[in-house]
Amino acid sequence: MTITQGELARRIRAAREACQMTQEEVADHLKISRATISQMEQGRRGVSSLELHRLAHLYGRDIQDFLEEDFPEGEAVMALFRRQQGVSADAGVLDSLR
Repeated sequence: MTITQGELARRIRAAREACQMTQEEVADHLKISRATISQMEQGRRGVSSLELHRLAHLYGRDIQDFLEEDFPEGEAVMALFRRQQGVSADAGVLDSLR
């Protein structure tokens, strides 16, 4: 299956949401504007291979995850940690998980 720009955009957004990050936080990490992140997630802007690599690293995923036929919507490890009270509120723990 060929991944369309729209599908890649949906996957990028799903990965960000699974990490409980805002577009602003992602933009700050990648040193780009929030509007650029928004355009990527809406499929209105292409994503370079370098940008996809940086996003994959930030979201704790393999770049291939975004290109495979099946895309795991959420990360099991993140889901387990989010269920523990206090863990998701600790920015240091969330950064370590990423």
